[in-house]
Amino acid sequence: MTYTLQSSLYLKDPRNFPVYIERKIHFLQDLPPVHDHEFYELVYVVHGHTTHYYENKYYPLHAGDMILIRPGHFHTYILDEGASFELINCLFVPELLDPPWKRAIDAQDQIETFLLHPFFNREDEFHPRLKLGLSDARRIEILLVAMLEEQTQNREFASTVLRLKLFELFHLLIRFQDEASQKKKSVHAQQHHPRSVLISKIYQYIEENSEQKKCIDQLAALLGVSSRHLNRLFKQETGKTVLEMLHYVRIERAKQLLLHTHDRVVDIAAKVGYEDPSFFTKLFVRKVTCSPSKYREEMHSRKA
Repeated sequence: MTYTLQSSLYLKDPRNFPVYIERKIHFLQDLPPVHDHEFYELVYVVHGHTTHYYENKYYPLHAGDMILIRPGHFHTYILDEGASFELINCLFVPELLDPPWKRAIDAQDQIETFLLHPFFNREDEFHPRLKLGLSDARRIEILLVAMLEEQTQNREFASTVLRLKLFELFHLLIRFQDEASQKKKSVHAQQHHPRSVLISKIYQYIEENSEQKKCIDQLAALLGVSSRHLNRLFKQETGKTVLEMLHYVRIERAKQLLLHTHDRVVDIAAKVGYEDPSFFTKLFVRKVTCSPSKYREEMHSRKA
């Protein structure tokens, strides 16, 4: 049985504020029941992973994934006991693209086409998902955080700024989808060698499971090779070991958490996959040339 979320729950003044942003961490006990809604919902997975129940099918979702739920489509999330994931929701009403804005912002109907036929991952059949690369995902996250800040502060022209940022978000997603499609065609033309396919799978696994404590051991076991052989193979193809790539992905994730949350450094270390906070701090200093606390302080002072 499903129920419909009404626009009025979030959008108190949809004519003037047709957009609503929220950031939350979901645990097993607070997952929503199966539901649909009157509005569009863009969901960006900030951290962790979950299973997305969508239109009677199940799909994996990982950090860096983005999905678009259209009005009338039912869904929810599924988690294991003790697991959690963090997301940023962007809710907006269909009337967002009224004629004056449409003529000014979307003269070529790109956004309208996107909303009617959102991104699809071929492996996921009809699941409207876009898997973002690390740099693209960070850009989307920063933009969504800026929208959340704009909504929270509610300063003069906030409604206009929110609309413009949402249209920027649409166009970035359309661009990323087109680039991903072109890249897939190019890679498909070149990557028929089994080793190239393997390297691609290794990189994807690292991005999606970087917070796992034994990420490399799990990956090696999955591929049926030793961790040492895995590192050697990956370095031959990329110039980096799997461990070096894992550290890079974790440190980049830690930088975003330092910038966009108030979590303690010790908690961030654990969240990105390091049980020893002192090791995390030493590694962070080596990679970023300053401590995590100093990085947070400097980044916040630049924004001020």
